[in-house]
Amino acid sequence: VSSGTSPTLGFRLTPREIELLEFLLDQKFAGTDALYVRFYQGEGSKSPRYAVERIQLLSKYGFLRPKRVYTEGGLYYLASELAQHTIQSLRPDRTISEPLAEIDFRTFEHDKRVTLCRAVREKKGEVKQWLSERRLKQEWTAANGYRLSREYMPDAIYTNRAGGRVAFELELSPKTRERHAKKVSRFLEVMRHRDGAFSHTLFVACSKPVYEMLLSVTRPYKEFRIMRYEDVVKDVKKGG
Repeated sequence: VSSGTSPTLGFRLTPREIELLEFLLDQKFAGTDALYVRFYQGEGSKSPRYAVERIQLLSKYGFLRPKRVYTEGGLYYLASELAQHTIQSLRPDRTISEPLAEIDFRTFEHDKRVTLCRAVREKKGEVKQWLSERRLKQEWTAANGYRLSREYMPDAIYTNRAGGRVAFELELSPKTRERHAKKVSRFLEVMRHRDGAFSHTLFVACSKPVYEMLLSVTRPYKEFRIMRYEDVVKDVKKGG
């Protein structure tokens, strides 16, 4: 397994697919659109057909578990125990997240959007060393510097093109100004601490009211950037 070979003869994981499985373990689940954009879309790739074929093979050989999401009429994929054991053998210095048994539909829409944002921004080279919320909660130690409580854990922390550490937070639905302000205050504490785990924050707003509220609450502080969700994922073409 350490070589990336399935116990079943005839199938070998590519380095790209090893990375794909690790991505899924970090992000809980993903749809074909996110997996295609992040791992298969290239200069010569005009359709997700090849991605779909490879994803189906990964499912056939037990690395992925497809789940149908009836509200969308499509399949989403979770990594399997085999995937977790395979990645763990390749990353012995890390504790790899356990695979999820099911998709949590209470947070499905939020999780789906975070994953697509990550896929798009990594593909563009805008972010690297993405630490998902799952990894942050699992691996968070004092070595990470001054930190947030679990209640205010960001959706991710990544490194930007300039080498800076940035908290990523996707806001799906409107909250009171007080709740937004409290989160902004907590993030500011981290960003202005000499041992802060991140120095800037990117908020991604999924609606106009949320976007305008976040602009208003963060206006006095240069450490925050606000983007509209549709602007982050505007180049994604639905497929598969």
